[in-house]
Amino acid sequence: MRLNPFILYGVFTFYIIAQISCSLTDNDRPVPAFLQLSSPVVTPGQQQGEGTHKITDVWVFQDGRILGVFPLPAKVPVNVVEGGSDIIILAGIRNNGINSNPVFYPFYKSIETRINPGPLENFSLPLIFTYIPNAKFSLVEGFETGNSLNFDSDLKPETNLIITDETAAAGFRSAKAVLTSEFPSLETASNETYLKSNNRGGASYVELDYRGDAEIAVGLIKFLAGRGTVSYKVIIPPRENWNKIYIDLSEELSINDFDSYKIAIGFSKPSRLIQATAFIDNVKHIHF
Repeated sequence: MRLNPFILYGVFTFYIIAQISCSLTDNDRPVPAFLQLSSPVVTPGQQQGEGTHKITDVWVFQDGRILGVFPLPAKVPVNVVEGGSDIIILAGIRNNGINSNPVFYPFYKSIETRINPGPLENFSLPLIFTYIPNAKFSLVEGFETGNSLNFDSDLKPETNLIITDETAAAGFRSAKAVLTSEFPSLETASNETYLKSNNRGGASYVELDYRGDAEIAVGLIKFLAGRGTVSYKVIIPPRENWNKIYIDLSEELSINDFDSYKIAIGFSKPSRLIQATAFIDNVKHIHF
């Protein structure tokens, strides 16, 4: 399920107007409580990699009705209901790193709890997210003990990812791409080739931590009858400090134009630079 944020905004606006206009006197207006939310964390399970994340907002529901989408940290007004009410919180991200494309991440399990606050009470809930139980992790690479992303897709043996302890988003190591005037680009892919049947349909994402002054492209190598075609979904601009991106490959993997695929990552040097460097860490391919 993917909810349109504009529809949610309209519902939320209508809800607020209805609340404040349902009576002619201030004394008849419902008095809310306030849910304080901040500092989300992701706690992965075994063989699910590190818990780095970029949760930017939360989608909050009360008794099945959307209260809104709130940038973190947030102070969320909730209804005071006699006997308590049910709260559901979904983790919001920016799809493909685009600020204007907020969605809730389908692979983080919702936080569900029951609340019973008093009027004007301020209370908080810990935002501890885990991955949903039926998420499939086809690729988890933190470069601590090896590199499962060294398939030479550009057929240039001189260009390879280097495992380094210079910097890491988590743990001790990351993968480094060095680009020069002689070799201004590097293309690599997952060692493993995944069958189309590996995906049951629905959401399919690549998570990636990155930094550096080179551009990074992420996409797929699709194979049909033994012939591979590379296509990149996003081009990630340089970033000085570590950042995380969630890349949505759901549509690309729902098209019936391949029988197997690899996760593809490319690096390119901006023309203004003599040399450029990029680091990646905590690469995950997650799907249903």
